[in-house]
Amino acid sequence: MTSRLYADDLATANIMPAIDGYLDAPQVSLEEAVEPVVDIIPNIIFHAQYAKRQCSHPLDALTPDESGCIYLYTMENVGLYKKLNEAIQDKRRHALKRWFRYLKLFRVSLNKLPSSQESVWRGINQDITQDKSEQLEIGKTLTLWRVTSCTLNIKVAQSFMQEKGHNTLLMINCKNGKCIHNHSSYPSEKELILLPGTRLKVVGGPFQLPGIHIIHLKEMARYEELIKLPPITGRKIKSQKLTNNTLYDHQSTFPVKPKTPKLTSLHENATLSTNSTPRINSSSFKGIKSDSVALNVSIDSKSTTKFSNGDIYEGQTMNGKKQGEGTYKWANGGEYTGEWNEDNFHGQGSRIWASGDTYIGRWADGKKQGHGTYTWQNGSHYEGDWKDDKRMGRGVWKSKDGYQYNGEFLDGERHGKGTYTWSDGSTYTGHWKNGNMEGKGTRRYSNGNVYNGYWVNDKKHGNGTLTWISGDKYEGQYQNDMKHGHGSYTWPNGNKYSGDWKEDQRTGQGTFVWVDGERYEGSWVKGKRHGKGKFVFASGGHYVGDWNDDKRTGKGVWKSNSGDEYEGHFLDGDRHGKGTYTWSDGSTYTGYWKNGNMEGKGTRIYSNGDVYNGYWVNDKKHGNGTLTWISGGKYEGQYQNDMKHGHGSYTWPNGDKYSGDWKKDQRTGQGTFVWVDGSIYIGDFIAGERTGNGVETWASGQKYEGQYRNSQFHGSGTLTRADGTTRMGEWNNGQPC
Repeated sequence: MTSRLYADDLATANIMPAIDGYLDAPQVSLEEAVEPVVDIIPNIIFHAQYAKRQCSHPLDALTPDESGCIYLYTMENVGLYKKLNEAIQDKRRHALKRWFRYLKLFRVSLNKLPSSQESVWRGINQDITQDKSEQLEIGKTLTLWRVTSCTLNIKVAQSFMQEKGHNTLLMINCKNGKCIHNHSSYPSEKELILLPGTRLKVVGGPFQLPGIHIIHLKEMARYEELIKLPPITGRKIKSQKLTNNTLYDHQSTFPVKPKTPKLTSLHENATLSTNSTPRINSSSFKGIKSDSVALNVSIDSKSTTKFSNGDIYEGQTMNGKKQGEGTYKWANGGEYTGEWNEDNFHGQGSRIWASGDTYIGRWADGKKQGHGTYTWQNGSHYEGDWKDDKRMGRGVWKSKDGYQYNGEFLDGERHGKGTYTWSDGSTYTGHWKNGNMEGKGTRRYSNGNVYNGYWVNDKKHGNGTLTWISGDKYEGQYQNDMKHGHGSYTWPNGNKYSGDWKEDQRTGQGTFVWVDGERYEGSWVKGKRHGKGKFVFASGGHYVGDWNDDKRTGKGVWKSNSGDEYEGHFLDGDRHGKGTYTWSDGSTYTGYWKNGNMEGKGTRIYSNGDVYNGYWVNDKKHGNGTLTWISGGKYEGQYQNDMKHGHGSYTWPNGDKYSGDWKKDQRTGQGTFVWVDGSIYIGDFIAGERTGNGVETWASGQKYEGQYRNSQFHGSGTLTRADGTTRMGEWNNGQPC
C-alpha cells in the first residue's frame, strides 16, 4: 500500500484560506504545468515526460497530458503529492501560486472522471480516538484540507493495517470521489481521490477491533465558495485525422465536441440557506441552539422579532406567524424581503444568501415557484420558470464565462427543447434530457463544422450528418460520439466511402470510390482494406482476393486491361509465393515469386513453344535449369543472369552435343563436343570456338592433338591420318607451316 493511502493525522475543523485564482491559470501541457516547481522536485520535467509516455492512449476521454497529470501524482518515487499537499495546507497562500498551472490541469482532468458514490477506506498512522475524541462524536463535521487518497479495495487497507500495527481506519461514504485507477501508476490499489475542502460528518462513533480503531464518516456538501472549484466547462474543438489510406493519401479531420458546462447549483452550502424560518411564538425555539426568548414589539400591523440565534424579522404577522409583507434577516448576512403566508415565502419576493447569490421572483410555500431570476455571486444567472424550488419550464441561463442556454428545464436540468451557446460562439439547438444533449439536434461548431442528427448523453448517437467546413461530409450512424454502424463519407476531392464503421474507423463491408475512377469493394478493419475484396483500377484492370493491412496479401487474381493475368499468392501488394502469370500472348510462368518477380523454381512456357524449367532470380533464369526449344534444341545446366553460365550440356536438333563449361551464353572453358557421326573434340573453348589445347578424333580414324584457334589447327600439333602417316609441326589457320 503506497503512503498516499494513509496519513499521520485525520483532518482539521478549521477553515483554511480560499484556494483562489488557480482556475484563471492557462491550461498548458504537463511539462509546462510542473515547470514552476523544478527547484523543489528533482528531475520533475523528466518524470512528467515519462508519465505522458505511460499514458499515450488514455481511457475516459482524457488527453495524454491530463492522464499523465494524474499518473505523475501517483508516482511514489517522485513525491509530487507530498509537496502539493504541503503547499495546500500552508495558510500563506502565496506558496501555492507556483502550483496553479498543475492544479488547473489536475482539476480539469478529474472533472472528466465520473463521481463515485461508494464506500472507501483510508488509514491513519496512529490511534486518534484518544486525543481527538471530541472531534469524533457522532454529528461532528471534519474538513479535509489536502488532496486525499483513499482505496475502494478493503484488502489494500487491511494490508496497510497488518503492516503498520495499531492504527485507525476510516470508512468514508463518499459522494464526489474521483476513481483514478485507469490513470494511476498503481492501478491495483483502486485509488479514489477526495478534493480539498471535502467535509466529512461522523455518522458512527469509533469502535475497536483487535489492533484497529474504525471510524465511520459520510461526505457532506463541500465549501464551494471557499475553494472555488471549477465548473465542468466546454473545451475548444480539436481535430483528429481519419486513418490514412496507405495506397492513396485520402484523409480528413473529425472535430472533438466540447462538453456543456453543468448548471451552477443553487446556494447549496449557505449556512442557513433553507427557506424555512423560526416561528415567532415561543414554541418555535425547539430546534434552536439558544434558549433565549424572542422580543415582539407591535407596530400597527407590523412587528420586529429578534430571535435567539440572531435572526431578525420585520413585517406583518397573523396569529404568531409571518403573514403579508416582511423582511427576514439571517444572522449570517442572508435576507428575504417580500410576501409571506403562514411563515413561508409566498408570492413575490427577493432572497439574498450569505454567499452573495440572489433570487427575485415568485414563491409558493417557501419554494421558488413561477417566474423568477436567480443570480450567482460569480455573475452567472437564470431567468425563467420555477416549480418546487427547481428550474422547471422555460428559461434562460447565462454563465459568467459567456455560456448560455435558452430553452426548457425539468427538475433543474436542461430538458426538452433548447439552444446552448458556448463562449466560443458554437451552438447546439435541439432536444435535451437530464442536462445532456439527447434526441435530435443541430450542433454548429466554432470552426464552421455542422452536425445535424441524434444525440445521447452529450454524444452523437444514432443517425446524423456531419459537414466539415473543409468540404468533408459524413452521413450515417454514430455511437458514443464515433462513426459506428453504416454510413458514407465524402472527401472534398470527390473520393467517397460507403459502408460499415466501428469506433470512428472503416470496419466491416464497404465500398471506396476514388475520383479517378478506381474502386474497392470488400472488407475493412480499422480504416484499412483487410479480408476479401475487389479493387478495380482506373485503367480497367482489377484484383480480386485477400487483403491485409491495406495491401494485397494472401491468395488473389490480378488482371490487367492488356490481358495479362496472375493467379496466386501476394505479400504486401506484390506477387509472392506460388502463382501462375499468363501474358496476353499466351505465354505462362508457373512457380515461385518474390517481391513481384519470378524467383525460385518455376516453369516458363513461351508463346513460340519454347519451355524452361528451373530456377529464377529477379525475373531471370539463374541456377540449374533446362531449356527446350520448339526446334528440338535442348540445354541442361547452370544459368546466371538469364544466360548459360557454369557447367551444362547443349544438344542440337541434329544430334550434335556439347558438354562442358559456359560463360555468358557461350562455350568457354573445358568441354567435349560430340558430332552425330561419332567425331569428338575434347579440350579448350573460348567464345564458342575450339581455342587452346585439344584433341579431335574423326569418325574416319583421323586424329589431331595440339593447339587450336577459332576451331582451326593453329600452333604446335600432330595430325595422324587414317593410313597411319603423321604430320608433326606448326600450323596456321588450319594449314601446315
